Amino acid sequence: MHQLWSRWTATITPEASRSSLDHATVRDNCARFYRKAFGSVTELCITDGPVWTVDCRTEGHPAHDRAYRAWMTGQLRRFLLTGFGAQATIELTVTVEAGDRQDGTPPDQLILGPPPVVLDPQLLRS
Repeated sequence: MHQLWSRWTATITPEASRSSLDHATVRDNCARFYRKAFGSVTELCITDGPVWTVDCRTEGHPAHDRAYRAWMTGQLRRFLLTGFGAQATIELTVTVEAGDRQDGTPPDQLILGPPPVVLDPQLLRS
């Protein structure tokens, strides 16, 4: 049986009054919410700046199901608007990374490994 892996990415531009949000506070609040929403098998990456990105990879959630996707993106949007302000701009994307897409195509597999090593070009010349 193939595992179902999905990625839920939120790109957020906070409202002007919340442009100086603390990364640690956002990280802690997102970690608590996403853990409750998706369970313990989740990878969460948050980048800050004028535009924030909250990227979540999770296992076992039916991201191919339109009703579930609509419900979960509604929950995510409500949570993010609470933290980043009611006038924040939020773009949510959901992709099925591996598993049965329920569209008749063969299931994909997700292989996670260590990040690639990037060598310094100066070291290669010596």
